[in-house]
Amino acid sequence: MSPTRAADPIGYNAIALPIAAGVFYPAFGLMLRPEIAALSMSGSTVILTVNALLLKWLQLPVQQAPAAPQGAALEPEPSAPAPAGAR
Repeated sequence: MSPTRAADPIGYNAIALPIAAGVFYPAFGLMLRPEIAALSMSGSTVILTVNALLLKWLQLPVQQAPAAPQGAALEPEPSAPAPAGAR
């Protein structure tokens, strides 16, 4: 997933939503028509949904655990202490 795919909806939410809500109308006379705002919000939702579905199919490389040096014996892991009152 490229960073721009996530940046587009974030940028929309930071800029276009206040414009659509009319926050900038008194100062700058800047406002979106409700139809355009609805289309933009739908587009943002579609982009986020597609990103989520693409992440579902993403295949990350498997990382191997480092191998123990040859001849080294593996120490057993310590067992957990018994809970208080247990027999």
